[in-house]
Amino acid sequence: MAAVNESSHLVLARPSSTTESRFAHIIMAVAVAVVLIGAIVGIVIAATTGQSETVLGIALIGGGLLCAAALC
Repeated sequence: MAAVNESSHLVLARPSSTTESRFAHIIMAVAVAVVLIGAIVGIVIAATTGQSETVLGIALIGGGLLCAAALC
């Protein structure tokens, strides 16, 4: 049985800098950028047509998606 302060050669976790995780980060960044651009365009179009409820809805949904992506 190993003591707490003894060095061990066991590896308990993989490093997170693998190719798969980098690819996933790039895909997430592209998805967040598409959501952000879509939300801005939707807000501008809805605001120019005078639909304030639609602007609020798009802003809330877009903001929620961006916050969820930031937490992932």
